Amino acid sequence: MNLRPAGVAALALVLVAAVAGGWWFVQTRRPDPATLRLVFPPEGATVSRVAATLEWRSNYAPLDLELYGDFEGILTLRTRSLDGNRAKLRAILDLSNFVVNDHPITKPPSTRARIELRTDGTNIGGGTLFFPGLRQAFLPAATGLAPDLAGHPVVPGDTWTDTLRVRVGGDLLHGDTYSELLRYEDVGGVRVAVVHGTKDLTIQGGRPLPGTGSMKIDQTAWLDPESGTLVRMTATVEVTYHSRPQPEFGGRPILIEGVDRYELNAV
Repeated sequence: MNLRPAGVAALALVLVAAVAGGWWFVQTRRPDPATLRLVFPPEGATVSRVAATLEWRSNYAPLDLELYGDFEGILTLRTRSLDGNRAKLRAILDLSNFVVNDHPITKPPSTRARIELRTDGTNIGGGTLFFPGLRQAFLPAATGLAPDLAGHPVVPGDTWTDTLRVRVGGDLLHGDTYSELLRYEDVGGVRVAVVHGTKDLTIQGGRPLPGTGSMKIDQTAWLDPESGTLVRMTATVEVTYHSRPQPEFGGRPILIEGVDRYELNAV
């Protein structure tokens, strides 16, 4: 193919314009770095629908207990006080449906707990919110009710790590967390940040059943960066716990294993 000089120059201009235009398009589409934070209403509460499944087993003789079930309800986090980046919350779980081992509970219980969180999602302390018959079978205080957020501006693809140390009742949970801002997407007309995280924790259990164990958490959160509220969150929590022999429990070590899966959706 024989191109005249004027044609070559014109083609070069077209290619340069195409490359420049593509670069400009990519740059304008790339989100600006943002510091993601939770916002707790000074007066009021955040309300979510919660659905969960529970699967727990124990070799405790003579029960040889196996518990499985699911429930639905409303979780309300009411702000009790704010101090800088720390919030003390009262968690209220009102169940509308609760089935255990294929048996519906006619009057599902409502439970309360106090939880303390920071605006980066870090747990400072909390209580067991739901206890359906096994040791801490549903621990939203430990799972966080929120992702671990970075303390600096991030863009999709950024990752960060942290450590977690939280006391829940007489138990101490501590370990490492790993998080990533996956992307931004639209949920119900709201532009949200999608944050995925894992937590690898050690349990140092206190009375009445002292022992050691592990907790592994995999969670994904959809956070509105403008309002600082969670639009949605899903989590899977796996627990293995080995108790030390206790006379009141037959003097034998007890193994407890469980998996919780739950989803929160803002009301």
